[in-house]
Amino acid sequence: MTVLEVDRPENFDRRRKGKGDDLDAINAALAVKSTRHTTILKSKFDAVESLRVLRVTHAHAV
Repeated sequence: MTVLEVDRPENFDRRRKGKGDDLDAINAALAVKSTRHTTILKSKFDAVESLRVLRVTHAHAV
């Protein structure tokens, strides 16, 4: 299964079209369907994430 992250809509669009959870869900589905404003989420278990955790832990320990 692929998980996609949808960028936030422009404030102008939200004011013009309305706000609400239902409308946000519909807009997110339309964005995924049209493949605009979407990115594939990074895995939390890759080497880069592991290195980031080590650096943050080290910075707080020192």
